[in-house]
Amino acid sequence: QMAQFEEQKRIDMETQRLETDLKLAASKKLANETTVAKKLSKRAKKKLDKQLADKSLSEIEKKLIQDQALGTAPQDTLSMQSAPQKRTKLSTFKDQKHFITGERNQ
Repeated sequence: QMAQFEEQKRIDMETQRLETDLKLAASKKLANETTVAKKLSKRAKKKLDKQLADKSLSEIEKKLIQDQALGTAPQDTLSMQSAPQKRTKLSTFKDQKHFITGERNQ
């Protein structure tokens, strides 16, 4: 009887472990599917609507713009876009004068 009780306890523990594994897997899958979109301000929403109304954009481009605006775009697509280049400062007065007048006096 003791052996039977131990066997039943082991089976119960195993089924409980499997159930928790299934619950964890389901919750992870659910978390991956529902990405939290950030709330847009009125101005940002208006800008997004204006961009999406553009007829020259394809559906994929519109989806990318919308995902980027809502913050739901995958990280790899966001990292592909390079940061805007900063303008280099004209270093010396001679460079500035040459830039403005088009002539350079040594």
